[in-house]
Amino acid sequence: MITAILEKGWGGEVEKLLSNTYYSGTRLVLRGKNGGKAVLVSAEDLDFLEKVEKLLKWRMP
Repeated sequence: MITAILEKGWGGEVEKLLSNTYYSGTRLVLRGKNGGKAVLVSAEDLDFLEKVEKLLKWRMP
Protein backbone atom coordinates (compact mmCIF):
# COMPACT_ATOMS: atom_id res chain seq x y z
CA MET A 1 0.00 0.00 0.00
CA ILE A 2 1.30 3.44 -0.91
CA THR A 3 0.61 6.62 1.08
CA ALA A 4 0.39 10.03 -0.60
CA ILE A 5 0.32 13.21 1.48
CA LEU A 6 -1.63 15.84 -0.40
CA GLU A 7 -1.29 19.57 0.04
CA LYS A 8 -2.87 22.52 -1.74
CA GLY A 9 -2.55 22.42 -5.50
CA TRP A 10 -2.65 18.62 -5.75
CA GLY A 11 -5.33 18.64 -8.42
CA GLY A 12 -2.83 17.91 -11.18
CA GLU A 13 -1.70 14.78 -9.38
CA VAL A 14 -5.13 13.12 -9.27
CA GLU A 15 -4.97 11.74 -12.81
CA LYS A 16 -1.54 10.25 -12.17
CA LEU A 17 -2.70 8.67 -8.89
CA LEU A 18 -5.85 7.23 -10.49
CA SER A 19 -3.89 5.86 -13.41
CA ASN A 20 -1.35 4.24 -11.10
CA THR A 21 -4.10 2.58 -9.07
CA TYR A 22 -5.96 1.43 -12.18
CA TYR A 23 -3.02 -0.10 -14.01
CA SER A 24 -0.97 -1.48 -11.13
CA GLY A 25 -3.77 -2.50 -8.77
CA THR A 26 -1.94 -0.72 -5.95
CA ARG A 27 -3.97 0.56 -3.02
CA LEU A 28 -3.25 4.23 -2.43
CA VAL A 29 -3.99 6.02 0.85
CA LEU A 30 -4.55 9.77 0.53
CA ARG A 31 -3.80 11.84 3.62
CA GLY A 32 -4.13 15.57 4.10
CA LYS A 33 -2.31 17.81 6.55
CA ASN A 34 -5.23 17.55 8.97
CA GLY A 35 -5.22 13.77 8.88
CA GLY A 36 -8.30 13.27 6.72
CA LYS A 37 -7.87 10.30 4.48
CA ALA A 38 -9.35 8.34 1.63
CA VAL A 39 -8.23 5.27 -0.28
CA LEU A 40 -8.05 4.60 -4.00
CA VAL A 41 -8.47 0.92 -4.82
CA SER A 42 -8.59 -1.04 -8.03
CA ALA A 43 -11.89 -2.11 -9.54
CA GLU A 44 -11.09 -5.71 -8.54
CA ASP A 45 -10.59 -4.68 -4.91
CA LEU A 46 -13.85 -2.72 -4.92
CA ASP A 47 -15.73 -5.69 -6.34
CA PHE A 48 -14.28 -7.93 -3.62
CA LEU A 49 -15.13 -5.43 -0.86
CA GLU A 50 -18.71 -5.12 -2.09
CA LYS A 51 -19.12 -8.91 -2.10
CA VAL A 52 -17.80 -9.12 1.47
CA GLU A 53 -20.15 -6.32 2.51
CA LYS A 54 -23.14 -8.18 1.03
CA LEU A 55 -22.13 -11.38 2.83
CA LEU A 56 -21.82 -9.56 6.14
CA LYS A 57 -25.22 -7.90 5.75
CA TRP A 58 -26.79 -11.22 4.78
CA ARG A 59 -25.44 -12.95 7.90
CA MET A 60 -26.47 -10.18 10.32
CA PRO A 61 -29.73 -10.86 12.17
